Amino acid sequence: NLFLFFIVAFIYYLNPYGLNNYLNRIFVRSPAPGYANFELLQLDTLTNLLVYIKNIFIVEPIFSIIFIFGSILLWKKNKKQFYFLVPWVIIYLLLLSALTGSMIRYALPVVPILIIVNAYFAYFIFSKTKKRVLGKTVLIFVISAYTLIFSILFDLRLTQIDTRVLARDWVLGNVPSGSVIKNFNLADELNLNENKENIKMIKENLPELFSTKRKYMLDLSADDYPKPSYFVVNYEQLEDLSPKFEYVIISSQERSFLYSETEKLEDNYVLVKYFYPTEDSAMQYGREYLGIPFNHSHFNPLALFKQFDYNGPFVEIYKLKNEGNQKQ
Repeated sequence: NLFLFFIVAFIYYLNPYGLNNYLNRIFVRSPAPGYANFELLQLDTLTNLLVYIKNIFIVEPIFSIIFIFGSILLWKKNKKQFYFLVPWVIIYLLLLSALTGSMIRYALPVVPILIIVNAYFAYFIFSKTKKRVLGKTVLIFVISAYTLIFSILFDLRLTQIDTRVLARDWVLGNVPSGSVIKNFNLADELNLNENKENIKMIKENLPELFSTKRKYMLDLSADDYPKPSYFVVNYEQLEDLSPKFEYVIISSQERSFLYSETEKLEDNYVLVKYFYPTEDSAMQYGREYLGIPFNHSHFNPLALFKQFDYNGPFVEIYKLKNEGNQKQ
């Protein structure tokens, strides 16, 4: 225990931002966009909880159903083990729902507990039957097939080039260093270098987002500073404090969202580059959600069967109109 304490303390020393970020959500209220304040029994928390439960059932439907029966069996046969395992799933998801948006990756820590309870249930059933080992092995494989198939499909999808990577490469190669970029939709997913003026504004106006990385970059000399760097605005709270945007990056996994966002743009912005999940730029999805399970509350595993040229969402880049701008 003492060793674990020092490990946690050392990690906190290296990067206090991560832990402070979540502690501040409990003790300090913040208006920062995308920043969930801790409200345990609010409607938004309960809504998030239902979304998490729904997504767990979608991701692992067989394991989730067996988990219910396994929990009942565990309650009847061994209450100590029940209290040790099952309540933690509920407590974790409830606290998680109060601290974060409903993103599927945060639910992954409950999967090992699902599997443990599943294994307990399977062992109990198999101990009551006289089926041969081969038959039991085939049954376990069938139960695990759903997870196996979609894990392989998801891994294959992730091996594809991502539209966000293409967009970042284009920005680095075509947008002059120091340009002012509006990037609310992708934010840190685009991973553009913020210049010092940008970081100072974040430090002064959103100190809870002044991370270890930003602190390190602020201390760098001009010669060591990464290039190119931009005044890239990822947070809506800073929009009114920022200079005129020279570039606007819009992104979504839903095509209709792009339409609604482009309607808000002023007439003096022109589309200069786009990156879509398919090479066919005339592809029409209407309001259909792409279903790519990345960093989002929606999850549609059947979308993994669809054929795309690239992984990632729709990305469009607009530039403040100047003479000679042309769509590329």
